[in-house]
This record gives sequence, structure tokens and C-alpha cells, in this order.
Amino acid sequence: FNVDSANQVYSSYEGVLYNKDKTKLIQCPTEKQDVFTIPSGVESIGSCAFASSKVDSIIISSTVSHLEACAFSQCFRLRSIYIPSTVKHIDGGIFRGCVNLNNIVIDSLNPNYMAEDNIVYSINKDTLVSHHLASDRVEVSPTVKVIAEEAFTISNITSVVLPEGVEEIQDAAFRYTPYLYTVVLPQTLRKIGTSAFQQCNSLRIIEIPNSVVEMGDSVFLDCWNLLSVKMSDSIKIIPKKTFSYCYSLSTYIGGASVERI
Repeated sequence: FNVDSANQVYSSYEGVLYNKDKTKLIQCPTEKQDVFTIPSGVESIGSCAFASSKVDSIIISSTVSHLEACAFSQCFRLRSIYIPSTVKHIDGGIFRGCVNLNNIVIDSLNPNYMAEDNIVYSINKDTLVSHHLASDRVEVSPTVKVIAEEAFTISNITSVVLPEGVEEIQDAAFRYTPYLYTVVLPQTLRKIGTSAFQQCNSLRIIEIPNSVVEMGDSVFLDCWNLLSVKMSDSIKIIPKKTFSYCYSLSTYIGGASVERI
């Protein structure tokens, strides 16, 4: 990017696009490589700002407070990132598809977030914000109550057991997770968000516990190889597109309270 200095909306520096006063990083060119340091003065990193970038490592300056949705989406070469104590908001899908990211460092003085075993949690560990390790299995902390929006999207996990205590799976939490074969849901789960397991094409069997009282649309949309579903007996309405394009679905059990499909 090379923005004319007379432009009243945008600016550029070393090929990177910013707003006029350089408080927001809008877009990093995909051809940027090696280590990238966010300049001091930047306060927010825009949605998909580094999408598909070839950077290996990112150091975020201590003026940044907001990482917008999917800011580092599908940075396949990204291996390490430093998040300072000043970051207050991390939006959904922040590391979507970053399957080689194996070194997430969050400043120990950050009052909002922490990283443990390269999984990003809220500071009290009641929300799992992001998991995109290259490993195929994941152990979720027993303190977690919420799986955040797009927390596992486009990851390589094959198996996940959510511990008792998890109450909510937010929108698109496991969407486009192609190798996910086994999911065990806890008896404490109450809500499954829209598109939570959309296009999990390796998923074969799912049991939704009776504790679940609310589901969003398209939860299992495009799960082509899903064979068997046991539905919560507490669900009264099967939302639209819940099982659309589940071509292999042959067994459906439960749903004693269903009033409308």
C-alpha cells in the first residue's frame, strides 16, 4: 500500500495500510514475511488485517487495546505472537486457521486474558477464547464455562471432551473443523450457538445432553458424514437448517419435547 499524503482517511507506512492518524492497522500485505512489530501508537488491529499473511512472528506494541475479529485469520506461517498487557478486547476467530501457531505469549500483567499451553483464556479461565494448536487433541480447563465464538474454527483437532461445567458453546465455535471425529458434550451444557459444528465433515455421532434447552440455526449444517444424533429431550424447536445437507444421517433418537421443526 502506498497512500497519497493528501488522503484524509487513510495512510500507509512501510507498505501497511492504516487510518489517517495511524491508530488503527487496517491491512498488512499478504507478502509481508519474517517478524512484524506493530508500531507504537496503534490502538486497534482491524478485522482480518493480517489475513493470509506470511509473517512468522508478530509483536504487538503496548498501545494496542483491541484485536478485532479474525485479525490474524489463516496466517499459516505464523508461529509466535506477543500480546501486551494493554489488550482489553479479543474478538472471535482471532487465530482462525493458524494451525502452526505454537507460541502465544500474553503479558503476565494483562488483567483480561491469559495463555496456558498456547490456549487463550479469559483471565479467570471461565471462557476459552482461542485454540489453534497443531495438535489433534485438546484438554479444556475444568474451569471453563463458555467456548467462545470461533474458538476452534479451522483447527486440526480430531477429538474434544468438554468438561462438566461448560454451559455454552458460542456461534461457529467448531465450524470448518474438518478432522473433528469425536465430541463429548457435558451434562451442564445449556446453549449451542448458530453454526457451532457446521461443516465438521468427519463427525459421525453426536449426543446432545438433556440439559441443552437452546440451539441456534445451522448447528450441524453440511456435516456430510454425520450418521447418528441423539437429541436433547429439552429442545422444543429444531431450528432451521440444523441438519441440512447431512446426507448420511440415518439415526435420530430422542427429542421427546420437540413441538416444531
